[in-house]
Amino acid sequence: MHPSKLAVNSRTRLGFLVAIVLLVSFQAAYWSYTVDDAYISYRYAENFAKGLGLVFNPGERVEGYTNFLWTVLLAGVNKLGADTALASKLIGAIAGLVVLFLTARTARLFSGNGDRAAAITAVFLLAATPSFALWSVAGLETSFFGLLLLGGAVRFLHELEHPEKRPLSAVLMVMCAMTRPEGVLLIALSSGFLAYRCWNAGRVSRMCIIWILAVLGLGLPYFLWRLQYFGHVFPNTFYAKTGRGIYQIGGGVLYIASAVKNHVGWAFLLLAFVPAFSAKASLQTRYLTGLLATWLAYNLYKGHDVLPLYRFIVPILPVWFALASVAFTGLVRQIQPQRNNRVFMGGVLSALVVGTIGMNAVLLTLSRSNHPRLKEYQVQLQLAGSYFMPMAERLRAIGPPESSIAVIDAGVIPYVTGWYTIDRWGLVDEHIAHMAGGGPLGEKFDEAYVLAKRPTFIQTHVTTSMERAGRIGVGWAGDAELFSQEAFRRDYVRIDDPVLDSFFVRKDVALRPLSGRSDNDSSVHLINK
Repeated sequence: MHPSKLAVNSRTRLGFLVAIVLLVSFQAAYWSYTVDDAYISYRYAENFAKGLGLVFNPGERVEGYTNFLWTVLLAGVNKLGADTALASKLIGAIAGLVVLFLTARTARLFSGNGDRAAAITAVFLLAATPSFALWSVAGLETSFFGLLLLGGAVRFLHELEHPEKRPLSAVLMVMCAMTRPEGVLLIALSSGFLAYRCWNAGRVSRMCIIWILAVLGLGLPYFLWRLQYFGHVFPNTFYAKTGRGIYQIGGGVLYIASAVKNHVGWAFLLLAFVPAFSAKASLQTRYLTGLLATWLAYNLYKGHDVLPLYRFIVPILPVWFALASVAFTGLVRQIQPQRNNRVFMGGVLSALVVGTIGMNAVLLTLSRSNHPRLKEYQVQLQLAGSYFMPMAERLRAIGPPESSIAVIDAGVIPYVTGWYTIDRWGLVDEHIAHMAGGGPLGEKFDEAYVLAKRPTFIQTHVTTSMERAGRIGVGWAGDAELFSQEAFRRDYVRIDDPVLDSFFVRKDVALRPLSGRSDNDSSVHLINK
């Protein structure tokens, strides 16, 4: 090999190595963050591993997860004796690293000339993006789903160029749809792409027939099983989060706008669409641009997400960054003399890396405060499992073994206590999920239904100070309805404990004293008053 090519390859490998080190460093920095919602999947997985079925509450078939394949995978590792939470983080971190490699490959393949600069730009952007690093270790399926999404798309394009290849993309896409329902978007886009090609060719190709049969052969049995097991076309969480009309669409607009602003910006997003409008645009470029547009449109419809750092945008970041990087490096070559390309690109890449490293450092520091200027892009620790863990452990210590609980945050608290749970938000409650939105922003709740089940404990978002100030329902509209119920005022009382200040207990329940504490210490010996 020519010495100049060896030097280029060495620099490219060094660039990828630095990107890997960056991502691993940020994954380590965010390692302690496990999002509360991950514990919903953990509870389903561990119940499944115990032979209870895919259930949140034993005996109730409610599809309160949206990550079937991820949940089953965690059930498998739990059955083998591994810690569920640790396994989820390790698998997610590894998936994130594989996505990094695929992103580089995607940018090089679809630049048309194996552009290393585009590949390095895309990889550095992804490796140093806070949302990508966080969601690869937060305990959910985000990076695993992103791997199947990108892997399925890249493999599909490879099979279009080589029809004799086995339809592995069909397998990856069905796995993608089994990991998250949004994977169906990839199948739909690819099916439309195949149909268009067959229409142009005037015949249905053998590759098209085999691919469709593979998708149906793998996906249809899974769908029919879901329908038989849970009784609904979509997961319960879909019904809980949709049906909010204009508020849902408005939330989607704000979600996309905020996500774009905090991921390099509008200019870089628009840049990703530029190559598709070129007369010389490749098949691959138009397909990936279609995927990006489809994904953004879906998120506009879906609405906002209460979790931090745009987890529903993260799976499409590799496609976005790869397309934009190809357009960016091509633009640089047009406006910059050839002899200065390396210097200019080096400067731009250095600025990107230093800037994103700096942003991560700032976020890691300020995520442990309530700094108002960074609130929409900080890791809000109140949504972390660690925030709810002391509450869950205290409840388990004082509650009778046969207790039940109504919660707003259905992750850590039900997982740790193991109690029968009524989800006031509706994610794992079929009745509430299928209601019409009744709150000022289309929220769904039915507090009379919750109270009719007579839970031992009820979690609210109303602290003592908030109640005294008349700020009931500020955290969630369902609390205002709960506090207005005569049965709630008659039968429940706030728990006199600083850890459980927003929790209520039924008056006829005898709480257990905390071990090792004096019964005369009213600050720790819980009192109904």
